[in-house]
Amino acid sequence: EMSGLSQVAVSGGVSANHALRTGLQELCTAKGWQLHLPAPELTTDNAAMMAFAAMHHLRMGKSSPLGLEISPQWRVGGVAETA
Repeated sequence: EMSGLSQVAVSGGVSANHALRTGLQELCTAKGWQLHLPAPELTTDNAAMMAFAAMHHLRMGKSSPLGLEISPQWRVGGVAETA
């Protein structure tokens, strides 16, 4: 309440979760915050896109070791340069 928060935005696949959407709407209404959610048809995750990209990666003879360390801090450009 001291943060001055007045708006909340949720995006990506997680925003398709009905319970999350409902809970956030209730919270934002109670707090007087404005909630921004994409239309449900725009909230699909990118699993199919990632599988398609992996297929092309394999067709080019490239692979990644199963023990590949990951970091949620990686930037897309940095990952592409090390792959």
